[in-house]
Amino acid sequence: MYYLLYQKDGLIKKYPLDKPEISIGRGRDNNIILTEKAVSKRHCLVRPLGGELAVIDLDSRNGTFVDGCSIGEARIAVNHSFCIEKTPFFLKKGEAGEFTVSPALSILYSLPNPCRRSDNDKEPETDPVNNRLDLALRSLAEKSLVTDSRALFLKRAGSILSQTLTSGTLVFFYECQQHILVNHLPLKTSDLMGFDFRALPAEADLPVQGRIIPVWKYRSELPSSSHFLCYLNPKPKRSELPPPRFFKNLLEIIEVHLKLTASPETTRESGSILYQDDRTTIIGESPELKTIVGQAKRFASRDSFIIILGESGTGKELFARMIHRLSGRKNFVAINCAAIPAPLLESELFGYEKGAFTDARERTIGKIEASSGGTLVLDEIGDMPPEIQAKLLRVIQEKSITRLGGHETIPVDLRIIAMTNQDLAELVKTGAFRRDLFFRLLVHQFTVPPLRRREEDVPLLIRHFSDLYARKNGVTPAGFTKAAEEALVRYSWPGNVRELENEIRRIMETVDDGEMIGGHHLRPDVIDARPRILTPEAGTPSLDKPSLTKDRIRAWERQEVEELLRKNLGNKSKTAREMSLTYRGFLKKLKRLGLY
Repeated sequence: MYYLLYQKDGLIKKYPLDKPEISIGRGRDNNIILTEKAVSKRHCLVRPLGGELAVIDLDSRNGTFVDGCSIGEARIAVNHSFCIEKTPFFLKKGEAGEFTVSPALSILYSLPNPCRRSDNDKEPETDPVNNRLDLALRSLAEKSLVTDSRALFLKRAGSILSQTLTSGTLVFFYECQQHILVNHLPLKTSDLMGFDFRALPAEADLPVQGRIIPVWKYRSELPSSSHFLCYLNPKPKRSELPPPRFFKNLLEIIEVHLKLTASPETTRESGSILYQDDRTTIIGESPELKTIVGQAKRFASRDSFIIILGESGTGKELFARMIHRLSGRKNFVAINCAAIPAPLLESELFGYEKGAFTDARERTIGKIEASSGGTLVLDEIGDMPPEIQAKLLRVIQEKSITRLGGHETIPVDLRIIAMTNQDLAELVKTGAFRRDLFFRLLVHQFTVPPLRRREEDVPLLIRHFSDLYARKNGVTPAGFTKAAEEALVRYSWPGNVRELENEIRRIMETVDDGEMIGGHHLRPDVIDARPRILTPEAGTPSLDKPSLTKDRIRAWERQEVEELLRKNLGNKSKTAREMSLTYRGFLKKLKRLGLY
C-alpha cells in the first residue's frame, strides 16, 4: 500500500492512498486537514498514479513546493516529498498506521523552511557551529523518513556526522547491537565491546589502547527504551564538544527511524513476517499458519462475520486485530463474554438509559453501539448466556439496538468477529449454543493452529521475544546455547504462544549482560521435556523408559557444559559463574558428567 507520511499533533501520520483523489487544506471538507493559517482552505490535490504521485496546486496563496520550487503540477516518486508551508509530505510504500513520535522530528519544522522564503524573512541569528549542527540534524531527520533500510540509514548518518563532528568516535547501541556512526580514532570493535558501556555514568574516562579517552554517554529518555549513544573524544576540552541537546536530538531521530523500519532480524528473514503493523506482529513459516493468514487477509476487506477458533494462547486476538486494521473500519471494540456475569454482560453490550436500574445514574453507550462502523470482537462467545444470545441474534437481524430502559431504536453498522477455544458446532449439538445464531455468525471460519503443530515457528518466536524483552529490560545476553534452544523447541507448549512469550520474558528479566542463556535459566519442565515425535529405530530401547530419559538429560547437560567451556576457553571459574554455581559445585558437576 502507498501512503503519505507527515507530522501533525505530535504524531507521525500515515494517510493511505486508497482513493483516486485526496485533497489537502485548511477547510474541514479536506481529506487531510492542516490548521496553519498560511495554508489555503483548498490547498492542493494528490492523485496516486501507480508507483508515483501527482501533486496539483489549487492556486493556493502560499504555494506547494517540490525540491524548493513552487509548482502548479508535479510528480513525485516513492521516498520523495512535497511541502505545504512547513509540513513536508513523503510518499512511502508499506503498512499504514500512526504512532507517537519523538519531539526530535520537530526539527524539520522549527528550522527555517527551505521551500518558501519571502524577502521580509530574516536569517536566524545563530552562530556558525550551532547552525551547522542544526542543518545536520535536519538532514538526518529527513533521511530517517525516506530511508527504508536501517543499515543504509546508519551509513548515511555516519557520512553526515563525519562532516559535522571533527573528531572522536560516536557509537550507537540498540537492540542488543552496536553501530559505529563516526570513527576518527583508530579503534577496533573489540576495543569498544571490551567495556560495559551500560554501566558507565554520564561522563567517564576509559583506557583504550594505552590512552585515557573521555566518554560522554546519552541515554534515551523514551519509556521502555534501552538505546543510547557514547561519544569518545580524545580532546577533553568541553568547548570543543557539541551541546548535549545535539546528541539527545540525534538519538531521538535515530529512534524515529527504528520505529519506521523493520528490525535487522526481520529484514534478514522477511519471509517469516506474515503481517506487521504498529501494534500487531504475526510471525511464522509453517504452511498451515501461512494459509490461515492468507485467508484472513482476503476476508478482511469485506464486512462479513468471522469465527476464529483455537486453543487459549494461540493468538486469536492478533488475527482479529489484523483483520480489523486491513478492513479500514473505524474503532476496534472487544469484550470477553466469559469474564462478565450475565446481567452485567447485557448492560455492557447494549448500554442503558439513566434510571434503567438502581445504579444507572447516567446514560451509558454499550459495546455494540460503540463499535458501529468498526469491529466488535466477542471473545469466548461459547460462554455467552442463552438469553444474551437471543438478544444478539435480534440485533444482527434488525441491524439496530435498544438500550436497557430505553425505547429509541438505534441503527448500527455491525461487523462481528467471534472467538472461542471451544467447538461451537459441538455446543450447538448439545444445545448450549443457539443454532440460528451460530449460522448467522458462520460466514467465514478458520482455526489458529496450536504451537505444538508449528515446530518450525518456535525458533522465530524465541528470537522475536528475546529481542523484544531484552530491549525492555536493557540487557544484552550472549545468546542461547544450542542445547537450551533445542529444549525450547522440543517442549510442547500447552499454553501456546502466550506461554512461550512469558517464559522468554522471565528469562530476560533474570539474565545478565553478556551471559549465555543455558539450561539453568529454563523451567525444569522445559528442560525435562521429551521429544515430540518418538520414533525409536529397531533394536533401540523405548524412549519411555526412565533410565534412558535420565541418560538423555545427562547427555544434554554434558553437551551444554562442553559448549560453555569451549566458549570460555576452558576457564572453569567463568563457566561456573555463568551457570550460577560455586567453583566447588562446578567441579562436582564435571566429575559427575565424566569431564574432570
